[in-house]
Amino acid sequence: MPDIFDFEIYFFGLICIHGKSKERDAEKRNKIRAMLLEDEQHKPLLFLNDENKKFTLDPRSNVSFKNVGEGEATVLESFDDYVPHLVQLTTPQVKLDLNANSIRVTLPAGRLATVDRYEKQGEYCLNGKKVVRPTDCIGRVTLLHVKTVLPTIGVRFKSGGKEREEPVLSSGWVLFSNAEPTDEASIEITERSKRDDFDKHASATDHDAQYLADLYELEDDCTEKINNPPDIKARYLPEVTRIISRHPPVFAHPECSNTNWP
Repeated sequence: MPDIFDFEIYFFGLICIHGKSKERDAEKRNKIRAMLLEDEQHKPLLFLNDENKKFTLDPRSNVSFKNVGEGEATVLESFDDYVPHLVQLTTPQVKLDLNANSIRVTLPAGRLATVDRYEKQGEYCLNGKKVVRPTDCIGRVTLLHVKTVLPTIGVRFKSGGKEREEPVLSSGWVLFSNAEPTDEASIEITERSKRDDFDKHASATDHDAQYLADLYELEDDCTEKINNPPDIKARYLPEVTRIISRHPPVFAHPECSNTNWP
């Protein structure tokens, strides 16, 4: 029998992972694309199996993978629980904007999981009422776990005005980061604190931020363990964490977590 490789695709920052439909009541267990949302303070980066193999992604470009299974990425319970749902966090007239200004990553077939969370709990309030979620913890790093029998995967993307296809070992990893490249130190939370930058997630929708929930970071620590199937190992999470921890506000505070639709 051929070898089966476990390929790990990580997502961090201002990214919306969504399904086929813009409608609020669409099926939510399968996702087809990740949008790295456009924002002048965020820099979309792609790391290919190495901290030093880094590319800046061109605005409004497309990313895809070669030598992986085609189809939808299925959602595991950890993703469903920890990655905020924009349907829950918006008023009833809001829909997804499938043409939002963003870099569009076509997801290969695989399973989506949360593999890291923010240290502090968060509370979303819509029209003055708390949005009830399975947990008050918020995911920081999302993983798409992909299996393949081919030893090399091709990653197609545009950087510096040039279309590229770069090989990555199928036993390796890639990271999509859409974070603020700043040296600003993170500020310790000592009380319930409104995180104004959460407004930027409205750009994934067809309405502005007044139709989006407010996010408050709490003093309470997240102590619960994220549970995933045994084969979701997130083998390269320590390496990914070293990279993303250099973006203090985004790494420490949950306003630029991933979101999802529906």
